[in-house]
Amino acid sequence: MCIRDRRTGAGGVNDYTAASNVLIRVGTPNLDKTIVNPQTRYAVGDEVSYRVVLSFPGSFNSASFQDVLSAGLSYVPGSLTVEYGTGLTASTPPADFTRTDNAPAAGQETLALAFGTLTNASGDTRTVTLNYRARVDNLLSNQDGQTLPNTATLGYAKPLTGEPASISDAESVTVGEPRLAVTHALSLIHI
Repeated sequence: MCIRDRRTGAGGVNDYTAASNVLIRVGTPNLDKTIVNPQTRYAVGDEVSYRVVLSFPGSFNSASFQDVLSAGLSYVPGSLTVEYGTGLTASTPPADFTRTDNAPAAGQETLALAFGTLTNASGDTRTVTLNYRARVDNLLSNQDGQTLPNTATLGYAKPLTGEPASISDAESVTVGEPRLAVTHALSLIHI
């Protein structure tokens, strides 16, 4: 028995279909801060080389970076290099840090970068690599064994909501002073 106005398979295949593709990136940015060629101890005047790798799985608005150097460390002006991965661009690419002395506390130094919108057109996670140096200051507080921590923070607006978010990573250096050994020797000369 055949029911009127119902598909029976006669006349071809049911081709009521449609397809669409959409790229959905899942993930959050990442921040990895390291010391390049770390030493056990840093003497007054030594420079500490930092490398920070910021990873972006997609595009992010209001991207900013800041590093708070401890009292006892000072940024080496002009030492910053910024390298963008293929397919990653910043709407306001910074050339050097904006420095703020005595912030957030006396003796500390805040280094800041504002990227604006970081656009990742690649479809894969891309990175921004920051390389810069800080010098161990000649301060009374920089004594042998003193630890000088500093924390880097990446700020950004969450996609879709625009809600502020941040991630951080820290590194520390230890101050070392020379250890001198004095030896006395007595020589007798016969005349």
